[in-house]
Parts: sequence; structure tokens; C-alpha cells
Amino acid sequence: MSDHAEHSQHAPIHPVNSGDAATPNAGHTAAHETVDHSHEAHTGAPQEEQLPISKVVTVGVVSLLIFAIGSAWALKMRTGMLQEMNPTGSEHIPARLGAEEQGMVDQITFELNHWVKDDRAASKDQLEGYGWVDRKAGSIHIPIERAIELQLADAAKPAPAPAPQPVVPEPNK
Repeated sequence: MSDHAEHSQHAPIHPVNSGDAATPNAGHTAAHETVDHSHEAHTGAPQEEQLPISKVVTVGVVSLLIFAIGSAWALKMRTGMLQEMNPTGSEHIPARLGAEEQGMVDQITFELNHWVKDDRAASKDQLEGYGWVDRKAGSIHIPIERAIELQLADAAKPAPAPAPQPVVPEPNK
């Protein structure tokens, strides 16, 4: 709503003229001629809007109460579920708790886990040494440096010449 319409609702509306027939607007009212008694009219600055502090505080308190009730309800539900899952109420520690492996889950910390070191040592031995991969199939492994040398030597050899194609005589016609 504009300032003009806002002020016209509060200030009395007076007729422009006394209803003289010689005046073209006789009997009409003019809202723009009302007297403005607002703060803006006296100082020229817009008025600051005041927040209703009591409403803000009330909304905050109600919000906190709703949060507290919801938290208490969630705690009650959690306690009920725990009692349902463990009706005896005793909190016993399973015997296997703290074991290195629970089922398929390895629970050892990295600092205490020697598996990684052993696996890396085995991989290093296989990359840097000779040994059997599959004795029955006759498959062995050689050091990686030696394998690279053999591959480079093989690649440096000239490609064998293609085998000559046998000449097939044409059948007689």
C-alpha cells in the first residue's frame, strides 16, 4: 500500500469546495489534500519499523519446547528399543571382542598388521628372484630386470622374412 493511500485511510477526507455550481468538481472529495501527521511528514526521514519483541520471544520459547519434547520422545523410544533387544539388561562384552578377525572383517590396526609387510616382501621376492609359478605346467618367474632385458633384445632382432608362397600351377583348360 502506498504512503498516500495509507494516510488517506487515517485522516479525514474533506470536500475540495463547498459545492459551488461554478466549480467543475463540486461535491467531489480529494484524498490528496488530507493532512499528514506522520513522523515522515515532520522529519522527512522514513520511520523505522518496530519488531514485536514479545512475539519473537514467544516463537523462540515455543520452538525450544517443541525441540525438548521431541528429544525426550526420541530418548524414550531408544531406551525402549534397547530394552526390547536386551531384555536381561546386562551389558556383557562378547568373548571374541578384541580378536584380530571377526568373521570376514580384519580388525587389526595398520601399525600392528604384519600382513602388509609380509605381502610386500613376497611380491618383492617374486619380482626380484627366480622361482616356480606352476611346477606341473613348467611355468617359472624370473627377475623383472632380466625379463625387461629379454624383451628389449627380442624387440631389437629383425623380424623374420615371410615364408615364400608356393607357386600353384593353374589347372589346364
